[in-house]
Amino acid sequence: MLLFAVDGKTNEFAVFECLCSKHFRRDSAEEWIVGINHYCTCEDPTLEDDETSLCTLNRFSRMKFLVQDLYTSQALPNLPADLIRILADGQTERRVGELITAYANVACPSRGEIWYTFGEYPAASAGHWQRLE
Repeated sequence: MLLFAVDGKTNEFAVFECLCSKHFRRDSAEEWIVGINHYCTCEDPTLEDDETSLCTLNRFSRMKFLVQDLYTSQALPNLPADLIRILADGQTERRVGELITAYANVACPSRGEIWYTFGEYPAASAGHWQRLE
């Protein structure tokens, strides 16, 4: 399980990657942070998922690249649409085999917004995104 945490007073943030018996805190040197459906801090990067899908770390790297590109772009981002597009990217979202992305969310703490989708598969590209009130 991944838990994204933001301190509302200091804007400090981290992802806690949780296993059954331990957890890892992952901080970011950037002003943003991303997470894929599986942990990354404690995963062996030499292990692959099944043959028909991309491994977690490849998908994580792709997402980081796309977010960095959006963050450094001269154009103002269209939020949450640009972040949803990144989650729905063919090299980020799991779309093959039995393990398909079932849930996706986007949080913009500075805007006080959280968007999510659940129930359509794959979730990010096929789901009906809703703002959490």
